[in-house]
Order: sequence, then structure tokens, then C-alpha cells
Amino acid sequence: MLQSVNNILLYKTRLSLSCLIILLSFSFNQSLIPSQRAYYKFYHWDELTKGTFIYPKVGPVLSTDEPSFHLLSFYSFKSDSNKIFNADIFPEFNLSNEGNSKIRIFGSVQVNLLKDLSIQNEYELDSKGSDDSNFRGTKRITAGSWVGYLQQSSLTWSYNSGYLSLGRGNPFYLSVNESVFLNAAIPPMEYGYWYHKRKDFQFNWGLMLSKSGEKKKFITFHRYGIHKPHWNIGFTEAVIGVYNSWSSDEIGYILPAAVLLETEENRGINANLVWVIDGKIKRNDWIGYFELLVDDFALDGGSPPQLGGLLGISRKVGKVLTNIEYTRINRWTGNHCNSATIWVDNEVPIGHSIGSDAHQINWQSIYFFKKDFSIEISLNYVEHGNGDPISRLNEWPEEIKCDENFGYSSEPTFPSNSINSADGKLIFYYLIRNWILTETKVLVDKKMPPSYMAIFQFRLN
Repeated sequence: MLQSVNNILLYKTRLSLSCLIILLSFSFNQSLIPSQRAYYKFYHWDELTKGTFIYPKVGPVLSTDEPSFHLLSFYSFKSDSNKIFNADIFPEFNLSNEGNSKIRIFGSVQVNLLKDLSIQNEYELDSKGSDDSNFRGTKRITAGSWVGYLQQSSLTWSYNSGYLSLGRGNPFYLSVNESVFLNAAIPPMEYGYWYHKRKDFQFNWGLMLSKSGEKKKFITFHRYGIHKPHWNIGFTEAVIGVYNSWSSDEIGYILPAAVLLETEENRGINANLVWVIDGKIKRNDWIGYFELLVDDFALDGGSPPQLGGLLGISRKVGKVLTNIEYTRINRWTGNHCNSATIWVDNEVPIGHSIGSDAHQINWQSIYFFKKDFSIEISLNYVEHGNGDPISRLNEWPEEIKCDENFGYSSEPTFPSNSINSADGKLIFYYLIRNWILTETKVLVDKKMPPSYMAIFQFRLN
């Protein structure tokens, strides 16, 4: 009897060890697609042509399967985890009739410490990069107009159900155009990000640290989502706060299991708390999607609702893919009684670029003449209140203190003033070879004459 028990235990031990060896022998490809790559301009078109949803809501995403959309394939980072070193480089020549032509060189260098553990640096050299919204650094006199910096520098451990990434970059929410919550255009920050999935359940946790002048900020969020092949939905809780030194007050916010509403109400530091609900559904050649951001909502009706949201619909008809999206962000949304915790980082909106007290309608369409040649057309209309997005986000009534009602339930008009703008783009994409891509652009704006641009990109790896 004892011998039989020993045999059974020995068999189970060998089986467990065999499963572990098989698991550890998987060749994970854990390269991240950095947030600033044009890859994310095209992921939605790839998803529209596929039968199911394949992309998570929060980026940066891991480059795993070869995308069917050729422009995604051009910008993806192809990594072989069996090699210690992987790298790509993109020389880019940008010619413009407005005198702002430039040269840009970017790419990634990856060091695979293990098959599932890697260091990755996304670099950029730009002859006029100091004008980019995502640049945060020092412009050296001896370098002329050239700047060089790392857009992302990360240590990433991937496993069968997700990945953990630490470094410098910016986690963001994927959206066809821009998210109302967390955008990819903000300058890189020190961050920690964890993505985990179990069956249809997905969990995202992020922490981002920033310094703007003398203000030290942190942004933390966690998202709980259900991801089905043809629909998904998620709920996010997030705060932006300031700190001088870390203590239990701040650490209470950043723990993955924290309930941020409870933390803020019972032992808070007057952080700016928001909730986000997102979802999308796919039916045949249609996709519908939305985001709803709740900054503040007075149940007693004593303050106007501080809400933002977007609603979009996409359709594929033959070789034509089309998307229409409406975005609205109420006045005071993203603003805060503490100017240090408004939804802005280094003069760049953390959420949607239109800022608060504004709405926008956008139409995009792309037509595939051939696999290597396509045309994209987009039209955009924005109406907003006084000032630019940053000045509107900095607004706050002087007489209204923190935790006080405004004394009225709604704004008399939306937006508070009717200042509008309209623009459009016509872009020709031509993939001459699988390593040469050209873009020819015609940009129109109702307040300016048309401008023309030609971009030549070369993928070398």
C-alpha cells in the first residue's frame, strides 16, 4: 500500500515538473510597442478587419501576433526572444512647404536577460524635436535644433497571463483617436504598470510619477474589465495627487487593491479622483465604442456635472473602413480646486487634447486600393469656450473652495462661448517595399492656407 502511494506521489511530482519545464520553455515575445509609434493610429483598422477583438484597452501593448494590417506591421517591433539583442531603426525625412522640414531617427534596442525578461529602450533623435508635445528634456546650444531622448526605457517581465513593466514611459488608454482619460501624447514619466488576465477577466494597474516645475505629482489607476471576443467593458478608478515625500498617506492610494474613493474620503490628501467606464462591441463589419469619465457629480444638484465622454461607430464596406466619433467634455472637467492636481502634465492635457468646455466631431475613412497603397481622409470640427485647452483646464472659480458646491446645477450654455475650428487631412500611404513607407499629406484648416508634407520612412533591422 505504502509503495503504491509513493508511486503515485512520484508520478504526480514528475508530471508537475514536466509541466513546469514546458511552461518555462515557451519562447515569449515580450517587446513593447512604445506609445509614440504610429502603430496606434492604425490598430483600430486592424481590429475592424478581424473577426474578434484582440487588443487590450490599456497600452503599451506587447508585440506578439503578426498584424494583418500592413501599416501596423511596418511599425511593430519584431523581437526574437531566443536572441540576446534585438533592435530596429527608422530614419525619417519630413519635407514641408511651410519651412518646418526635419529629420527624425527613432527605434528600439532590446536586451533579453531571459526569454521572458527584457530591457527595452525606445530612442529618438529629432532635428526639431523640442517642439513635440511629448518631449521633456534639455535643448543643448551646441546641438543646434537637434534633441535626443528616450521615449521609453523599461524592464518588462512577461508571463503566460500578462506582464509587469517598470521604467520610464507613459501607459495610456487605447482609443481610435484620443482617450478622454489618459493619452499617449503626454511626456514620458517614471512608471510601473501591471497587466493580468484570467479567462475573460482583465486587471490593469498603473503608477506614474511626474515633476512639473517644483510640483511632484503621481497618477495611479486600476481597471477591472471583461474581455469577450465580440464585446468588452471596463471600470477604472484613478487619482492624480501631489507629494513632497512618500508616506502612508500617499502609499494608501497606489496599492493595487486600494479602493480610491474610500481612500480619498477617509484618509485622503485632496487628490483629484475620477472614474472611467469604457466599452465596445463588434457585430459583423460594425464596431461601436464609448468612454465615460466622471470627475465629479453632485447628487444634490448643487454643482454642474463634471463629465466627459466619447461615442464612436466604425464600419467596413469592401475596401473602405470608416469611423465617426463624437467627444464632449463639460466645463470644469479635469479642473480642480488645487491647481497642482488638474489633469495636465508639463503643459500637455493628460486626457483629451481639446480640454474641458469643448466638444468635437471627427470623421475618418481609409480606402485600400491595393495592399501596399491606401488613402485616408479625415475631417474634424471643434467648438469650445474661451482660451486654449490648458487655460480652460486651469480655470476654477476663486470663491469656490474644495468640497464646496458651485451653487447651481448646470451651466447656462455649452460650451461657455462658441469658438470653433475645422480642419481636414488627405493622406496617401505607399509601401514601396516592406521596409520603405511614404506618406504624402495635404492639410487644410479654415483659418490658414493648405499645407503639404511628404514623409519618407525606412525600416532597418
